[in-house]
Amino acid sequence: MITVFLFSYNHFSFIEKAIESILAQVTTFNFKIIICDDCSSDNTQSIIKKYKKNFPDRISLILRKKNLGYQKSILYALKDCDTKYTAILEGDDFWTDVNKLQKQVDYLEKNPFVSLCTHWVKTKDESGKNIHEDAFSGQNYPMYMDKYFLFNPDDPNSPQCTGYHLLSWVFKSEIIKKIPHWIIHQRGFDDVFFVVLLQYGNCYCIPSFMGTYRVNKSSSWAPLNDRIQSVSFIHYLFRIKYSFLIYHTRVKQILKINLENFKNWPAPLKENVVLFTELFKISLRDPKISLELSEFFMCVWFYQIFNSVTCELKIKVGKYNPFSVFK
Repeated sequence: MITVFLFSYNHFSFIEKAIESILAQVTTFNFKIIICDDCSSDNTQSIIKKYKKNFPDRISLILRKKNLGYQKSILYALKDCDTKYTAILEGDDFWTDVNKLQKQVDYLEKNPFVSLCTHWVKTKDESGKNIHEDAFSGQNYPMYMDKYFLFNPDDPNSPQCTGYHLLSWVFKSEIIKKIPHWIIHQRGFDDVFFVVLLQYGNCYCIPSFMGTYRVNKSSSWAPLNDRIQSVSFIHYLFRIKYSFLIYHTRVKQILKINLENFKNWPAPLKENVVLFTELFKISLRDPKISLELSEFFMCVWFYQIFNSVTCELKIKVGKYNPFSVFK
């Protein structure tokens, strides 16, 4: 009926709680547990091997011999799923409702036009202290959503990415085959995955807290500053624009808004060099969209360099618009 994938990487301090929260699930159906470890360098594997020994019929292991990275590790594991539904949990997160899986599967079974069922989540830091992150709890999103609700620049409530953490997802496994191959190189790949899922059904959020997301310094986003995160988000928007024609016009308008935001975001010269490096990497990975993507980012980069130099040299440029100069 359902496979629960638990993904771990250096989660020695948290993995046990994650596994226990899965084993505690009370269901009327059987479910498989596959723990995939991405070549942890701490003692995470010793813990998951212990659980495999204690629950040989319920738990299977995938132990990577080399670190593949967040996206690849997850996607390579998911492609072999052979059950009707899939649930995902990361090794530093955990579920808090023993009936979580039962509630979500029941809803999906009764509503075949729904491809993804989620729920609200709470957020904690590494020490276990509660953090108020309403933007990612799911509470600010509607309970029911279809593909036409996404990327609407005229609706402030229209999401441009998923507001539901992976730990809350239960979805139809057959859609995994529809995930585009380029998602492997996309930071925040769950945003693209969310868009894909909504192309094949609707999303329903159960208005109940049934899991906890832990903000971890080792997460894929943690080492990135705000500007690099924004660059990655722009890259994501370009990908959506070209891969999902239904959102082409909408995303085009959103990109204009983001360009204006970049123009008003001053940064030191050193940070611009880091930014340009990131842009160059993206362009190399995406030759199909590199022309328009490069033009967009070169405008941003030129403005930032221009702004940084004039600020550092205390040059008064009057009403000069750096974008006009660039063009």
